[in-house]
Amino acid sequence: MSKHMYSTLYPQDRKVEWFCPVELISAKNDVNISTIWENAEKFREALGEDNLRLLRQQQMRRGMWNYLGETLMRRLKQPGNHAYQVKV
Repeated sequence: MSKHMYSTLYPQDRKVEWFCPVELISAKNDVNISTIWENAEKFREALGEDNLRLLRQQQMRRGMWNYLGETLMRRLKQPGNHAYQVKV
């Protein structure tokens, strides 16, 4: 482990501080692959199941609104859509 990236998460009004280790890995050479999973498990433990669930819910909500906005704009811009055509 060489350097750390610091991040702070604020789910459910509980401040979670996490130092994300920066690792040299290689799937091709089978170097430190297990370390990735160890770090992921440590992060999950630090965050806690309730906070992880909350973050996933927020992520899904943002994804839904992004999808709806992109779909709406794409459909409005389709040729033949009279809502998008402006006559001057």
